[in-house]
Amino acid sequence: MSLFEARKVLRVGAKSYAVSIPKKWASALGLKPGDMVDVILDKNGFIIIKPRRATENVVLANAVTIDAGSMSKEELFKAIEGSYIEGYDVVKITGIAEPEILAAELITKVTTRLPGTVVLEEPDGITIKVALSEGVVSLGEIVQKMLSVMNNMYSRMMDFLSKPSVRSLGEKILILDDELDRMYFLGLRIIKKQLIKARASDIASSEELRALVDATLLIKAIEHVGDSLDRSVRVMLEEPEIAERFGGRLLELYRMSMKLVLDAVNSYRNADLRQALKVVAARREYKRRIAELRQAAKQLDKVSALLNVLQELELVGAVAMDIVDVAISRSASAFGSGKK
Repeated sequence: MSLFEARKVLRVGAKSYAVSIPKKWASALGLKPGDMVDVILDKNGFIIIKPRRATENVVLANAVTIDAGSMSKEELFKAIEGSYIEGYDVVKITGIAEPEILAAELITKVTTRLPGTVVLEEPDGITIKVALSEGVVSLGEIVQKMLSVMNNMYSRMMDFLSKPSVRSLGEKILILDDELDRMYFLGLRIIKKQLIKARASDIASSEELRALVDATLLIKAIEHVGDSLDRSVRVMLEEPEIAERFGGRLLELYRMSMKLVLDAVNSYRNADLRQALKVVAARREYKRRIAELRQAAKQLDKVSALLNVLQELELVGAVAMDIVDVAISRSASAFGSGKK
C-alpha cells in the first residue's frame, strides 16, 4: 500500500477546509464515516490526523516478503539490499531452515551495511525493520558525508604510502570504505523515496527528476572511487614490496587522482563547463604518468600486483570523466535556461 498521495484542499463552508482520506487508508485503520479523529498541528508545520480508535493488527508499513528457501546467502543479502534501496520499511524473510543462525549473520552484515536496520528473530522467520525518520537526513548531507569519507580515505592512502610498514594506516581505509558503502545505500534509499513522491506529484518538474537521476550518478561515482581505493590497498597490504619500491610515485598519482575527482565533483555541483574541461585536460597528464609507471613496473618480480593498482587508478580517472559528463550536461542545461 502506498504511503504517499497528493490531495487537494477543498473549501467547506465559510470557515473550514477539508482534505479527503484515501479509502484504502481508512479501511486499514478501521475508520468509517462518522468516526472521530484528532487533527493536530505540530511544531514542524505538519498537520496530523490521528484516529481515536484504530483496528487491531493494522498493517501500514511498506513491507515486502522474501522467500529465502532456494537462495544462497549472498543472493539473500543482495535481495535485502535491493529491498532497502527500493524504500521498504519492513523486510520479512521466510523459508529459513535455521533462523537463529542466519539472524546472527544478518545482524553482523546487514546492520553494519544498511543504516537504520534492526533484525528481529520471530517464530515464522526473520523480520528486518528500517527505523529511519524521513527527512531527518537530506540527500545533500549524504553527498557531503560521502565526500568527507572519500577525502579521508585518500588521506589515509597517502599516509600509508609514506609509511608502508605501518599496516594499520592501510587497514583504516578498509574501515572507511564500509562507512562509505553505508552512506551510499542510504543515499539510494532517499533518492528512491523522492522519486516516488515526485512521480506521484503533479507539480514535480522534469528538472527535479533529472536532478535526482544526476545525484544517483554522483553518489555511485563516489562509491566507485571508494571501492577502488579499498581494492588497491588490499593489494598493497598483500604485496608490501609495491609500496616500498614505488611509494613515492604512487603517492603522486593518488594526489593527482584525488584532485581529479574533487575538481570533477565541483564542476558538477557548480555546472561549471570551464572547470569540467580542465579536468578533461588534467586526465591526459594523469594517464601519461600511469603509463610511465606501468613501464617501470617491469622491474618488479610480481608485476601483476602493481598493474592491478595502476588499473584501479585508471578506473578512478574514468569515474571522474563520468562525473564531468554530467557536469557538462548540467552546464548546457543551465545555459539553455538562462541561468548562466
